[in-house]
Amino acid sequence: MLNEIIKNYNAAVLDTDRARALQVVADAVKQGVSPEDIVFKVVIPGMDMMVKALDEGFDTNLAQHFMTSQIAADVTEKMLLLFKAPPKIVGTVVIGTATGDLHTLGKRIVMGCLKAQMIEVIDLGVNVSAEKFVDEAVARGAQVIGISAMMVHTARGENGALKVRRLLHERGLERKIKLVVGGAPYRYDPNLYKLVQADAWAENGVTASRVIMDCIAEVKTITSMDRLVAAANGRILDHIPVFCNLLDQGARELGMSIEEYFSNGDNVAEAQLRMLKKFGHDNVWSLFYVGKEAELLGCKKIRFAEDGPPNVEDYVIKSYDDIVKLQVPDDITSHPAFAENAKCLARLKREVGGKVPICAYLTASMSLPALLMGMEKWLELLMIGDPAMRDLLLEKCSDFFRKEIAAYRQAGADVLVYADPYGSTDIVPMKLFKELSLKWIKRDLEPGGLNGVVYYVGGARLNTVADEVIREVGISVFYPSPMEDIAESMRIIKERALCAAVINDIKLLDWTPDEVRAEVKRIVQSGLGVGKKLFFGTVVMPYGIPEANIKAMIDAAKEYGRA
Repeated sequence: MLNEIIKNYNAAVLDTDRARALQVVADAVKQGVSPEDIVFKVVIPGMDMMVKALDEGFDTNLAQHFMTSQIAADVTEKMLLLFKAPPKIVGTVVIGTATGDLHTLGKRIVMGCLKAQMIEVIDLGVNVSAEKFVDEAVARGAQVIGISAMMVHTARGENGALKVRRLLHERGLERKIKLVVGGAPYRYDPNLYKLVQADAWAENGVTASRVIMDCIAEVKTITSMDRLVAAANGRILDHIPVFCNLLDQGARELGMSIEEYFSNGDNVAEAQLRMLKKFGHDNVWSLFYVGKEAELLGCKKIRFAEDGPPNVEDYVIKSYDDIVKLQVPDDITSHPAFAENAKCLARLKREVGGKVPICAYLTASMSLPALLMGMEKWLELLMIGDPAMRDLLLEKCSDFFRKEIAAYRQAGADVLVYADPYGSTDIVPMKLFKELSLKWIKRDLEPGGLNGVVYYVGGARLNTVADEVIREVGISVFYPSPMEDIAESMRIIKERALCAAVINDIKLLDWTPDEVRAEVKRIVQSGLGVGKKLFFGTVVMPYGIPEANIKAMIDAAKEYGRA
């Protein structure tokens, strides 16, 4: 239904048929489409369509630009009144025409587009003095001053943008307020904006919104959490969230052995914070290694490698009798094996909580037995063993998972990676997935809800099960395999969930930085070609990846993950 609404709305806009576009929206509301979806999934993508047409050189005209902006503004203003909660304003712009200029059309188009993008617009009118531009920008807390000029002398004049720049410089406001210009003279001379010392210019009213949003992002501190929330709602602020699993790399960052590094939660937190500053990605990791959960269930021996992640060396379950004896801790938070995890989370929460998503890795009940008894023995029990013994183990693992996820939430984790390779048809057949995997996924997650939960199948493929998980469980964030086509993943998910564009990071060991950038560009643009509910992600991130490749990957994800 939504696809048909989008199609009809876009057709009406391109035909400059305001009445028909408004009727499409009115009909959509009657059919039960939420006001939020109308704005974020119909109106804003319609503006993006016009921007794309302009970028690709399609023959568009001034009337289409005008009607796109005005229809968008009209619909947005009506829908905002019906939102369940007031939307978050992205930023504030003061806008007007330069001293001596009385033209309003270009300004009006820009204003319409900005309002639809949740940007507060303060219209100063025409013939605005430089002093008024700056005074109002300061008074309103604006991040951008927008000056329209339709004549050469008002664009180049000493009392226009040039004077605004001088005032911003004199008042020490140049880093706090950006100056954007537009109008006919700038189209004839694309370098004119530099002459008048503006920060940027827009070729037309429609693309101005994108230019101004970029400037707002430079001035306003957009947090990683802001990016993630926006992406979940199908919007991009400055770029898509860039998540990176830089966990083992922390040992190298601190010049420690893997064992020394993971022995102390402060070490992990310190390394995460340092690498966040160094690389500029959008997440940090709490303490985790394969086997950490097994330690909470009685594992006494972990193998620490010199240049890779730790692993279980001595299994908790060696016979079926051990399943019967397996004890789930009453309180994970007070367990000695959780102490360093809690220490790490406490520091991360204290230093970046609410600004940067803090990730925790949790092994699902269907997959945890592989850590406790080995994959071979678990698969044997699962497929041909005693069903009663299998279900006893799964129940204990699920009880443990419920307590563990509650403990991580209490300690400050925002993103809870629900790791379940046995939730992929790469491991189990679809029949078993539907009959057993789904049952235990639901049981694991039922008590605490789905907030912050990411469905991850350990690098295995999830496209075959994504629809089932969304319909049956309701999880709204998915982490596909790098071996899957991200465009296909997003087509399956159909805007019902946030999806990761995941790179095959094992290749980063050998690729050049240019090859890394090319691959990031390919997968990110492929995902954005289908929808905007997208973030960038990695999988195992081997210890030996050169830092130049990590930096190239993160920088490229930001560059190509723009709106």
